[in-house]
Amino acid sequence: HEYVMTGLRKASGISEQWVKNHMGFSLKEKFSEEIRSWEVKGLCRWEGDQLSLTPKGWIIADHLITELFL
Repeated sequence: HEYVMTGLRKASGISEQWVKNHMGFSLKEKFSEEIRSWEVKGLCRWEGDQLSLTPKGWIIADHLITELFL
């Protein structure tokens, strides 16, 4: 989970393929509702394989990450 928590705080974001290879699940499948909600609110975006937070999302990054793991 550390990769996801720290990666979302970086401009480059996190790689869907890395998560599949090293964590054994798909971000798009496991967190589809959360990610879709964030996209609608303008808090994150997909660029190819990379999920990253927008500047608006960075402001509340701790809250967003908590949504994934609680």
